[in-house]
Amino acid sequence: MKNPELFTETLLCILILALIIYPHTYGASYGIDIKIVSPLNGQEVPIGELAISGSSSDTSSSNCQVYLDWNDQKPYQKAIANGSGGSDDYSTWKFTYSSNYHLIQEGNNELTSKITCQDIPSPSNSSSVNSTEQSKWYSINVTGIKPSVNTNSGLPLPGTQ
Repeated sequence: MKNPELFTETLLCILILALIIYPHTYGASYGIDIKIVSPLNGQEVPIGELAISGSSSDTSSSNCQVYLDWNDQKPYQKAIANGSGGSDDYSTWKFTYSSNYHLIQEGNNELTSKITCQDIPSPSNSSSVNSTEQSKWYSINVTGIKPSVNTNSGLPLPGTQ
């Protein structure tokens, strides 16, 4: 290689350009965030319906929505905004896995939340707006278990007294 400094500078420029042009590929999210707060990752939950809740960086004035899936099954399902700013405030949100989409099954269940925002301020100039959609994902795994059945209630069986 005749000029290693030129090679290094060129490579650095290509990487910076790639981050600007393809932010999703490299996980750039420009300040958006999402988290499932209940249930906890690794928690055992009863099979069947499951209500979950979470939080995100959304506000009533930002243009974001929250979606969920189960074991990467599409389409994503829209969460219910539960923030203090009204029906478009996903700063807190909730969703119920039910027969309308998918029930929690026995064994491993991957629950993924996704926040998608439009019109995110550009990190280099807070007055300009990035016209591309920005998304971020957060997943947990829960273990579906059958409810335990108490077979010994302590009462005598009929006809045994």
